[in-house]
Amino acid sequence: MKIRHLALLLNLGLGLLACSGTDYASVSKEVNEMLAKDVALTAEDKTKVMALRAEGERLHQEGKTQESLEALKQAREILQRAKDADLLRKSEG
Repeated sequence: MKIRHLALLLNLGLGLLACSGTDYASVSKEVNEMLAKDVALTAEDKTKVMALRAEGERLHQEGKTQESLEALKQAREILQRAKDADLLRKSEG
């Protein structure tokens, strides 16, 4: 049963990532919204997300659109995994 829940959550998370926007503004907004919701991150992951977010901003300002998106997408992926893990913990509650 727990494996089924995990598989469902992972598929849902991957589906949301696939459907979400792929331009700088939408990905940046999504990362910021996820951070504002106080996703349960380890200190290491929070540091990594913040660094990737800052790198994405810097690269965007330098006109390096693709590199900027890659950094932001990595940050979003870390946040989504943490969110999925939190949902799984709550469902097992």
